[in-house]
Amino acid sequence: MEEQNKSHPSHPVRNFFYVLWSLVNVFCFIGLFYALYDPDIPLRPVFVLATATVLVFALIFGFFRPLFRR
Repeated sequence: MEEQNKSHPSHPVRNFFYVLWSLVNVFCFIGLFYALYDPDIPLRPVFVLATATVLVFALIFGFFRPLFRR
């Protein structure tokens, strides 16, 4: 196990951006379903479209792309 940790490089900057991207996804997920729930939000269609677009990109590049990568 220790040999594997030595050969695997650490990427603190990349990990930081993964955390930021995950937080953006969480807020978009919550925001999308809140916008679908509350019809009185100003600019609701724009908000739904923006949050749904971010979530679609998250699904494509975070879930489907790693499934088909070699």
